[in-house]
Amino acid sequence: MVPGRGVKTHLKGYEDEVAKQVEIHGRNLKNVLNYFEEKHKISICKKTLQNFLKGTGLYLETNQTIPKDQTEQG
Repeated sequence: MVPGRGVKTHLKGYEDEVAKQVEIHGRNLKNVLNYFEEKHKISICKKTLQNFLKGTGLYLETNQTIPKDQTEQG
């Protein structure tokens, strides 16, 4: 990927605060979006936040699969 291409994120510099909010709210990213809208007047969509989290490594994928042999049968 060529540096300097694409739209720069509005959350640059807020990595620690984003990580804290994701930890507090878990998978509910809507609350994280509302927090940044109210506190910092930053309006972004959910997909932009997901891409930011993925790019910075702050967020684990939500749909992790469990191998069949590790699930409990009963």
